Amino acid sequence: MRKSIGTLLLSAFLLTACGSDDEIIEEVSADQPESSDASENEERSRGIDDLFNKDLGDLEAQDWDSVYIAKRDFDLILKEMIESAEEHDLDIQDIKMVSDDHIEVIYNFTDEEAIMHGFILAFVDGLTRSLYLSSGYYNGEQPLISYYDLNGELIGELHDFADFNDEDISDVEETSNNVLTEVGDSIETDEGTITLKNIKNTQEPYNHGQLEITIEDIKVFERTEIPETYLSYAQDFSNQQLNDSYNYIQVAYSAKNNDESLINWRGFEKVVLSNGQQIDVSFDSYRDGREWGSEFYGGVIKDEHFSVIFDGSSEDIDLIKLVLSDSYDSDYRTVTDSTEIDYEM
Repeated sequence: MRKSIGTLLLSAFLLTACGSDDEIIEEVSADQPESSDASENEERSRGIDDLFNKDLGDLEAQDWDSVYIAKRDFDLILKEMIESAEEHDLDIQDIKMVSDDHIEVIYNFTDEEAIMHGFILAFVDGLTRSLYLSSGYYNGEQPLISYYDLNGELIGELHDFADFNDEDISDVEETSNNVLTEVGDSIETDEGTITLKNIKNTQEPYNHGQLEITIEDIKVFERTEIPETYLSYAQDFSNQQLNDSYNYIQVAYSAKNNDESLINWRGFEKVVLSNGQQIDVSFDSYRDGREWGSEFYGGVIKDEHFSVIFDGSSEDIDLIKLVLSDSYDSDYRTVTDSTEIDYEM
């Protein structure tokens, strides 16, 4: 399953890192002896130019169907990722194939600092896996990706796409979700003081094709007295300049597949506010419990959440529009188009 997080970085990063199909192949071929082996000559990448030439907002999961990356070109992409890492603030020290189904990534930060680099971790993981699934290395199974810090300490190992939010952050969000049920309630955490400014309890199911989406609650929080390190982390997920406080919206929901067939759903695309703001969840969700591009097998239920920072006062928000992404089957055919749900706060 190709996840959308992989496509987000392609235009911004790989275009400058790798160039076109022919450039990739030419550079690799320069380091390899010519071969008359017909099978080697057939092992050529295809479809990369078509993918890169699409507008970023138009990229869909099915765009990967025509992409094939030869093993030698995949190795080159990993090499170029290292060489371009500093330019794109990826903090990658090394990334390499350990075996055909095992990739090792070494970062330029410590395990303790990983919390501040969750977006980079998720970005690199999603991109690497998306490319791997279209490469000659893919044999039907997800690769194992091992993540190490600059001291060689293992940060973690994953066999599938995953969210990199620190457990402490998730615990704080769950605690605030459970405790802060009345407007004006607050809680002090290591990441600042969180105050509940508004809440909408819904528990109303919404049928999105064969998926039943239940918005459990929508909460508007204010975070104050924020440590500089955490403020810097949050700044990566906001277009506004964050000072000593900011407001954010948390949406907690569940999704159930009411059919026996597998369905793919990437969650919510956008949050549109009554103050005129439109927030792209895929780019700007900084507390995210979702599995990107999540697969729902028959009868599966998932409890998830996401949070987005918004500009302005919580008092200005009296309506929130949630835009659900389209759903698609295992062959990447659209099952249900994108839809919108309005909630008055």
